[in-house]
Amino acid sequence: MPSQFNLKTILDLADQFYSLNDIQVNKDKSVLLVCQKRSTVPRCLRNFDPLPVQLKFGNSTINITPLEKSESVRILGVLFNYNNSYKNTIKKISAKITDIALRFARKQITEKQLAYIFNAVIIPHIEFWSQTKILLKNILYKFMAKILRVFKHKLHLAFSAPNITLFRHIFRINTLLDNHTQAKITNFLIQINSSDLLEKLSLLQLAQIQYNNWLPYHLLYFLPYFITLTHRSNFLIQSIVLCNNNNITFYFNTNFLPYVQEGNIPMIGILKDTYHKHNHNLKQLNILFLDQILNRRAQIYT
Repeated sequence: MPSQFNLKTILDLADQFYSLNDIQVNKDKSVLLVCQKRSTVPRCLRNFDPLPVQLKFGNSTINITPLEKSESVRILGVLFNYNNSYKNTIKKISAKITDIALRFARKQITEKQLAYIFNAVIIPHIEFWSQTKILLKNILYKFMAKILRVFKHKLHLAFSAPNITLFRHIFRINTLLDNHTQAKITNFLIQINSSDLLEKLSLLQLAQIQYNNWLPYHLLYFLPYFITLTHRSNFLIQSIVLCNNNNITFYFNTNFLPYVQEGNIPMIGILKDTYHKHNHNLKQLNILFLDQILNRRAQIYT
């Protein structure tokens, strides 16, 4: 299999790097994530557990079993899985907040101390764990509600008391939604405006999505709704959506944004919501603008 051969090549390079830098690695703790579409797996094999795989890692041979779909691997404290699912990350954050809420509800600390712990400890932890994910508003609201219940308990307030009384004007509590939005937008802007390899890889990935979906403009400049639906787990796409929802737009720059100069009337502007049903056929015909069809007809008649 070509993919397994490529994996062996990567492992050989990694082993050479470890040897060159005198780094000791426990190869038996290696984890394997298999990215394979469900439609490519025979129906009779979909419900079976993954089988062990034998891989050559430098001078060693390791037996490794691919993780199941529901499993995640932790890399530097951040959870990853094969389909970039949010579930395990959300479970981890929810469990941490619940643990903190139960722990500090009984502690003899003031509400100001609790506010400091929330701003200086809890928020940075959540930001770190979710740095590769963009969490939905309703999830962040649920997390925030658990924290606010502890504050109201400490202040002997009714749980139905307005939350606005606890925010910036009194205890200077940052909201999870505001912090999450600010952190994700800031990191994304740094990512696409950096002068290193990260910028090139990010723009290249966006350009690849643009080409695969046969779009006339770069996704930073023009993001159709169907792209946001088909790429819900794509961090770059969801970062653009987050920027657009907060009235942050990107100006067109021909120096780095791919742009196909074939016409003035794109086909997506004519087909609109049905474009995603026909873009594959248009791609095969190499038609992106209405001008291409009109020019061909004009050439035939002349």
